[in-house]
Amino acid sequence: MQIIGLLVVGLIIGALARLIKPGKQALGLVGTLVLGVVGARSVASSPA
Repeated sequence: MQIIGLLVVGLIIGALARLIKPGKQALGLVGTLVLGVVGARSVASSPA
């Protein structure tokens, strides 16, 4: 279940990142998902 949650959060974060950055982007759905998962993991593992 944790993997599914990570994918959902990654997709949401990736979609928000695409909305923030204007212009045409060459990333598809999978690229957005990977970008979001990497971003979510880096934020979750950084010290507070």
